[in-house]
Amino acid sequence: MLNVLRQMSIEELRYAAAACSPGVDPSPEGIIRALCRECMVLGWGFVPLSREDALLEQVGQRLGVPSSPKGPQGIAVAERRVFRALLRHAWEAADPSYQQRILEEAAGLWDGGDASRPELPSHATDTGLRSAQLTGARAALEGFLAHPAGLRALAAATEVVPLVFPRSPFAPLTEPLSAAVGSLTGIRPRPDRGHPALFEVLTLCWRARRRLLVERRLQQQQIERQLRQLDVSMQRRAEELRGASSPWARHWVGGLSVAGGAAAAAYAQLLMGVPDPAGWIAVGAGLAWSAVVWAVQPRAESDPRYARMLRERTALRQQLFAVQQSIAALDAS
Repeated sequence: MLNVLRQMSIEELRYAAAACSPGVDPSPEGIIRALCRECMVLGWGFVPLSREDALLEQVGQRLGVPSSPKGPQGIAVAERRVFRALLRHAWEAADPSYQQRILEEAAGLWDGGDASRPELPSHATDTGLRSAQLTGARAALEGFLAHPAGLRALAAATEVVPLVFPRSPFAPLTEPLSAAVGSLTGIRPRPDRGHPALFEVLTLCWRARRRLLVERRLQQQQIERQLRQLDVSMQRRAEELRGASSPWARHWVGGLSVAGGAAAAAYAQLLMGVPDPAGWIAVGAGLAWSAVVWAVQPRAESDPRYARMLRERTALRQQLFAVQQSIAALDAS
């Protein structure tokens, strides 16, 4: 979550800070501190914490989600599990017709490939079929929640069809704070504000993931197009340096052609008994021409223009690798 917050725009950070409480510092670290304060994240029962892992771990325990492994990968797993639990709770509190609208909008925003997209239940007007529709909607929701693309689609769908988190205590705190500890730590005992705020911030983070993924994929296409154009330019430049598209006088094969023609004419004259030394002089001149042109022909490795394009291709390939790594991380998170 913190990594995505650091890649969000200023406007997105302001929305995330406003979702926590008024006057929150709209920086990634300030938003994490505000969420820890609103969710009452404590160490040893009374020491306020402001770490992302502690926030997700303690909120996950209150929501009843399985514990996650330690480390960066564990934080990503814990974030997905907490967001799934919050999304599921907010979705269940909505009207069935509203649930269907959210699923339909999420299906249109799915970016994980058609093969893994969950099937939506059909609309039912019969009372007997309505229960089957609700069961199918719940199965479709679980299909979306099981895939990172589904979480991105649901988060983006709530921008068009807003999903309001119920403003009520989600679960009782295991360790109540006394007024004295609350005044010392500066934590306001408002457990009903923590989960809605975390739900809003996580929703914004998953929308930002989807936006970043679209931008990275577009950037990948642009870099690949630049590489193709650069490869064509390098091939054309190499052909120019080899003389394939240069003037005939600068091509070493031209000297061999002159030497071959002169040798054939001199040999024909010799057979007719009319020896002409000028023909053999022309043969020597053609061979000398080919040797000189081949010796002074520029090499691709020593050409400044070709070397510059080679450096550009290396930089573009490195940039493409970094973008592909970013896409893989965003798609799997």
